[in-house]
Amino acid sequence: MKNNQRRLLAVTTFAAVAALALTSCADQGAAGGGSSADGSLPGVIKLVGVRDQTGPVAYSGIGAAEGAALAAEQINQQKFLGEGVTLEITERDAAFNPQLAASEVTAALADPATAAILGPMISSEALAVAPIAQNAGIPIVFTQSGVSGLLTGNMHFRASAPTSSYFHLLTDHIAASGAKTVNVLNSSSNPTFNELGKKVLPDLLKPAGVEVTQSFEFEANVSDFQASVSKVVQENPDAVVLTLIGPQVATATVQLRKSGYKGAIYTLSAVVPNALVPAGKDGEGVIYATTFSVAQPTENVKAFVEAFKQKFGHEPNLFAAEAYDQVWWIGRAIKESGSATRQGIAEGLTKVGNRASWAPRDSSPLRRGTMFGSKESLWSGTAPGNLWSSISFGAGLSAVYNFEGCTPCCYRTC
Repeated sequence: MKNNQRRLLAVTTFAAVAALALTSCADQGAAGGGSSADGSLPGVIKLVGVRDQTGPVAYSGIGAAEGAALAAEQINQQKFLGEGVTLEITERDAAFNPQLAASEVTAALADPATAAILGPMISSEALAVAPIAQNAGIPIVFTQSGVSGLLTGNMHFRASAPTSSYFHLLTDHIAASGAKTVNVLNSSSNPTFNELGKKVLPDLLKPAGVEVTQSFEFEANVSDFQASVSKVVQENPDAVVLTLIGPQVATATVQLRKSGYKGAIYTLSAVVPNALVPAGKDGEGVIYATTFSVAQPTENVKAFVEAFKQKFGHEPNLFAAEAYDQVWWIGRAIKESGSATRQGIAEGLTKVGNRASWAPRDSSPLRRGTMFGSKESLWSGTAPGNLWSSISFGAGLSAVYNFEGCTPCCYRTC
């Protein structure tokens, strides 16, 4: 291995979600792709993605758009929905702006051929568009967007595990390390991140006797954390948890290390590894829990990663993997219901998600496992909670090596 290879330590769950949302289905109309008079599907079924293609977390929207495009390409090439039937995806830029996200969803609904919405990943955007989709009777399938209270309508679905469902792996790691004190640098702009840092983290740490002794909140436009970092360094807690937006994580990490903090730094999978690249060597050893790794040792994941690399020339990130499952779930929903109407797709999403015996095979091309809940399904991998040491070569995850059976602090260097 070369000395310039940067190391990140990940607590990997290999979990993913195929969401299920409809417990009862009121008649929402037949807008969307529809069906022909003989019951066959239309030639083109239109989906619209509304996610960030520009702004501070553009890497998430770009990755998701790529994963969705690959899924649609495979569905079309395989003639999965039948001869002459294709999925067509149009991407609209939410640009880290809830109002713009709402405007883009409204614009997409103006086309009666729009069959389903691939929803925003930023929780503030998701909360803004969810009622619009519900009122219009169009299924909207989110990824990320793990904030409480999002999935309130029968047209709301989520195709990825909310971070809160596996965040205990991070706090278990903190407790197992012997830490007693934790400081938090938290986002006040992202509802999901704010909830994780303000409520979920302290609640999970308290039973283990770990206390959050200082917590600081920042808007998304803050780029200098030095005042708070100085207070962190002065206290010198055992660990620092960064529940911040994208590029803020790299900046805060660098400022912590340059100011002399030597304790453990934890963050969220939603910002790793993309956002940590600018941190350079200071980003080494940052710990996080994640639901996807390019090195997941299953044949379907290997095939996905290889197909993605062939199409785009680089490895997929977490957002690409989730969006890939998102679109395949919609494809299977259409096939299940035999309809590309908005109501038909919603019913198909529920049927596919509800069939637990089918779930590992049909709902999630990438990941396998068991289901939980009534709104979504968590896919637990065969080795949840293992420690993984990952190597980043400039941009993106390049390789993951499993140090199975190691202690929580088995971080390796060359």
